[in-house]
Amino acid sequence: MTVSGGEPLVQWQFALELLREARRRGFHTALDTSGYADWETLDKVLDHVDLVLYDIKHPDSVRHEEATGVPNDRILENLRKTVAKPGLKVWIRHALIPQFSDTEGELEQLCRLVHALEPRVEKISLLPYHKFGEPKYAATGKVYPWKGIPAVSDERIGALKRLVESHGIRADVGR
Repeated sequence: MTVSGGEPLVQWQFALELLREARRRGFHTALDTSGYADWETLDKVLDHVDLVLYDIKHPDSVRHEEATGVPNDRILENLRKTVAKPGLKVWIRHALIPQFSDTEGELEQLCRLVHALEPRVEKISLLPYHKFGEPKYAATGKVYPWKGIPAVSDERIGALKRLVESHGIRADVGR
């Protein structure tokens, strides 16, 4: 069972109880998170999780803050602590957003980060940008920040996957 969101740690008490009960009933449990929470909160939830799908929106703190409003220092520190927890599998999820997080340099930086955490990160899942969110923004009266940005081509996705793999890191592509 995967607890996802938005960000499930915003309602961490509910996520904790749900994961605890799922584990008690013998379910495999997963948490899909940005890791942006107090460590004490995240640590409590992780005690009931088998797999963490950990989103890294951008490896550079300044660029991360430009896009999300917060630096990634807490996120990366929580990632270091997460991978240190025994018996926990961790997969990094990284959205490939044109003009933000899809360059070779950014993926090189992400690979260096993963190598510093080894051997505990099992893989990087590359998540190509798509336009599924555009109607949701319009429905809520919000301006879609990536309007006019084209989807990432299959050729580009393949090249970036090979780049990650060239660093000896397992990679897959989500859809």
